[in-house]
Amino acid sequence: MNQRKVLSGEKVTGGIGIGRLYYIDRDFVSIPHLSFEDKPELLETEVQRFIDAVDFLENELSKFQKDRNIDAETRSILEAHRMMLTDPMLSQYVKKEIHEHHINAEWAVLNVFQKLVEILSGSGNNYYIKAKVADLDIVRDKLVSELMGEKEDVSFADALPEEDFVICTLTVSELNILSKNPFVKGIVLEAPGGVSHLTVVLRVLEIPSVMGVPSLISELDFGDIIIVDGVKGEVILRPERQEVKKYIRKKQKFEQYFAKFLTGVEEPAVSKDGHKMGVGGNIDQAGEVDLVRKYGGEFIGLFRTELMFLDRKDIPTEEEHTELYYNTLHQALPMRSTIRILDFGERYPSVQGTPRCFYPADKRSCPCCGTWQSQYSSSFCKRCSRGG
Repeated sequence: MNQRKVLSGEKVTGGIGIGRLYYIDRDFVSIPHLSFEDKPELLETEVQRFIDAVDFLENELSKFQKDRNIDAETRSILEAHRMMLTDPMLSQYVKKEIHEHHINAEWAVLNVFQKLVEILSGSGNNYYIKAKVADLDIVRDKLVSELMGEKEDVSFADALPEEDFVICTLTVSELNILSKNPFVKGIVLEAPGGVSHLTVVLRVLEIPSVMGVPSLISELDFGDIIIVDGVKGEVILRPERQEVKKYIRKKQKFEQYFAKFLTGVEEPAVSKDGHKMGVGGNIDQAGEVDLVRKYGGEFIGLFRTELMFLDRKDIPTEEEHTELYYNTLHQALPMRSTIRILDFGERYPSVQGTPRCFYPADKRSCPCCGTWQSQYSSSFCKRCSRGG
């Protein structure tokens, strides 16, 4: 186990978050990295899951080999895969990985095969070595697929830990799911913050966050406890027990300090000369409606729907739009809400080759208001492209 380490990054959201590492592998995004450090009784279950997956795949490969329509070369490849799969050393390595690091079977398989590929790749770079590496990748994928139940719609959200955890990899679409989980205590990322959409959403959700932490992933270890200090912009990996207690007290003081600013938040906003002003808030998702209410908001100034279009390869359907608007507007009742269906700004990329503006480019007037706007870069005039 590595020693305590302090890393610095960009302060994004203030506050203190303490929890265990939660990491999503980008190559196998649907596979959660689960630590059973506090639940050793589950390790044998993970070992048995691995054994069952190997047995099932061995039987499947044996059936394919007996197929008379398969040529000799294909049969020999299947036999090579079967031998790799049932190699006693592979089984020993995976079991050892599960027990020593207290992790789930999928994570153990990924780690073991990564080590095997590194060892093999270090032996040379000829055709034979490359072919064996490719075989290892295939066997690994088969094992992972079987362990995951071969579900096409498997999501990491189905297996989130039921304990306080800190997220170390994240996209905007994943944040939409994870932000609703009460066990999310902090977010720390290698990616820089700046003025990205992710940064804006993190600040709104008030999850203690630090971004732009260099070499973060390489410093992480299995089952790490992590402290996210969003006040200083620091991340403490593997803190000492007394340090955790100290930060728990610091977290309580931080929350008490800011709680006093909510005193009288339900009172109307009135200027010194007696003029009453309406106070609203902008949101990106339905879960932020409660935050607007928390700070005394009387209406939704702008419901931005860009999240629907990010991190996906297709355009949201009419049914998806309807469901999102219905849920959000009903949650916001009786507050008035303004919806911006899409920001047509130049900073948003096209979707699968479809232009940002879903309207023929040869039109010379704005399809919303009819304004002549040939000097503009999109089919919509600037006023309409900003939501009116």
